[in-house]
Parts: sequence; structure tokens; C-alpha cells
Amino acid sequence: MSIFNGVAGNRGHNPIGAVIHNDAGSQSANAAHYQNWLPGINPENGFAHDYVCSDGTVHAEDDWNCAWHCGDDWGNNEFYSVEICQSMGDLETFKANEERALALVAAKFKAWGITPNNDTVRLHQEFFATSCPHRSVEIHGGFDATKAYFIRRIGELMNSTDKWIQDAKGWWYRYTDGSYPKEQWLKLAGEWYYFDSYGYAIQNQWRCIKGLWYYFNDKCKMVRGFLKDGDYWYFLNRKAGSKPEGAMLTGFVLDGTEWYFFRRSNDGHPLGSMVTGLFKDGDYKYYCRPKKEGKYAEGTMVTGFQWVDSEKAWYYFNKDKNCQPIGSMMRCHWISENGKKYYLKADGKMACNEIVVLDGKEYRFDGSGALKA
Repeated sequence: MSIFNGVAGNRGHNPIGAVIHNDAGSQSANAAHYQNWLPGINPENGFAHDYVCSDGTVHAEDDWNCAWHCGDDWGNNEFYSVEICQSMGDLETFKANEERALALVAAKFKAWGITPNNDTVRLHQEFFATSCPHRSVEIHGGFDATKAYFIRRIGELMNSTDKWIQDAKGWWYRYTDGSYPKEQWLKLAGEWYYFDSYGYAIQNQWRCIKGLWYYFNDKCKMVRGFLKDGDYWYFLNRKAGSKPEGAMLTGFVLDGTEWYFFRRSNDGHPLGSMVTGLFKDGDYKYYCRPKKEGKYAEGTMVTGFQWVDSEKAWYYFNKDKNCQPIGSMMRCHWISENGKKYYLKADGKMACNEIVVLDGKEYRFDGSGALKA
């Protein structure tokens, strides 16, 4: 539903062309401003059909209705009108708005079967003593150059299909009808993208979306799998499961045949960053490789015997789920391996070159940790 609901009358047929305006608003006169402001104005003071801003387009009047936009009865009755907003603010923001406005006009012309030319593409100052569209005339080099540019660009956009557009603020995706996605996901050619409230694709940064963290690379694509950001590794879900595809995972992660662990909270290191070395999770301790070891990548969880250099001791990490979680440190436990027996003490360290008393009985262990006969 439009804001003005036909207050200026019903045209009874499609517009014969478009009048392009520049608002006289400030840089902050965005879609939210117009959405709140327009319903309270006296429409006889003037309004356009659409207002194209950096954060979206405000639809003020339906195309089949007239609008009081150019100070001329014939122009008001016969032409569709579009305001390119934020004309007093940042130049690149305005230029991006202008491109979106021209794409919108192109979509309208295509639907109405209108060819862009001197008669169908009009500037406000053709109808009324005004400098409007002042900013467009300024940046394109005068009235004639601006009108020629608008005609040419609308024609180009009418022949275009959905495609990516890059401007000074970033990348956005323009549909054939001139609209564009914002605050939403879009999957293109098997890749996911997310567009912010201004319609720009997130690029080279993390973004929290509905409470979950995602990362988008330099091509604006959502990342899956391992990601190295600064000094830390992260893991982004390869496929949807307990969390959506691309969401940052925390805790234990099984990738292929190997387990990894990613921080469940910020503990002086970032949430979701890979943990290496000896660490505790719940009731158990685990060990993940601090660096690549042969076929094993950095961060892979260790099972079996492992020398922990920081503790100057051997430990044993469970190989199966029979008595406690896989990968968890064994304590107060005998291990038999290659015909020899070893013992893990209460702190998890393997008894080595010492005597251990268990249930009143002495057990002697050699320098390798093996039980002496």
C-alpha cells in the first residue's frame, strides 16, 4: 500500500515517461527518515512516487496514480517520478542511490514498453524554475550532459539482467527490475552471500547473524571449513546440521576422521578459535597437536601415548569410548601395549622410573614407563 493512496488523482493509463529529481535533504535523509516523515506532510506541497535511499526505497504512491512532483499539471499527471535521495551528503552514497534510481526507472520503462529518449526521460527543471536535480547536474557536467547520461544509462539497464554491481562502498546485487536484496541471504551459483541493511554484500569480515557467526571472504562468499584469521584457526560448518551451513562451530568438531576443539567462550583468546596443547573441557583433559606432525595437521586431537613437553611427562589419551570420552586423558588406569604394562597416575602422568603403591602393593616402573617384572 502506498502512503498517499491516490490523493493527486488516478491517471487511468501507464505513465508516458519519468521525471528524475534530487531531494534537498541532508546525508541523513535516508529511507527511515522518509518513511516516518512523508505520512505527516501536506501532499499539496509536493511528493514523488518513489524515494531511493542508501538503505532502501520508499514507495510513496502507486504508479497508476498521479503525484504532485514537478509543479506542472501535465507533468504531474502524465509522468512517473523518482527522488534520488541524500543529495546533500556523501558523493559516493549519492552516486550509488542514483544508479539504483536509474535501474528502477529502467525496470518501469521495460514493463511499460517505453523507450528512453528526450521526451520520456525528463529532469525536474524542464517543468519548473528549479535547480533540481542539482547534484546530478553538478556531477555529470550540466543539464544536457546529465540528460544524455540518464537516457543512455536507463537504456543500458533495460537490456541488462540480474548482476553484481560495484561502487565505492562495495558490492551489491541488482535484479532486473532494479530492486536489490538487503538484510538477507542469497545463494548464487552454489555460494552464499549476505547483504546488509543498505544492500551491500558483507566482505572480508565476520558477521553475527541471528546469534551465529559467519565469515565472508574478499569475494563476499560465505566461508566453509577451516579459516585462518590473524593468528587463529576457526571452523565454519561445511554443511547444515546442529548449526546452519557456514556457521562458526565451537567445542569438539569432527572433520573427516580427525577431531579438533574450538573455544566455547572468549577466555583471553577469541570465541571459536582453535585450541592446541593440553586443555580441559568438562570433567576431562585432552591434547591437540600444537603443530603439524607428519600426516597429522595442527590442532588434531591425540589418542594413545603422547609426550607433553610443557609438563615433561607422558600421558595416555583414550582411544575408544568404552570407559570415557575418546581423546580424554586416562588417570589411575593401567594400559597394556606391545606386551608391556604402563600406569597412569592420578594426575594423568605416566609412572616412569619410580615406585607406585597401589592398594598397599609396590609396583616398579623403568625409565620407559614399563612395569618391571
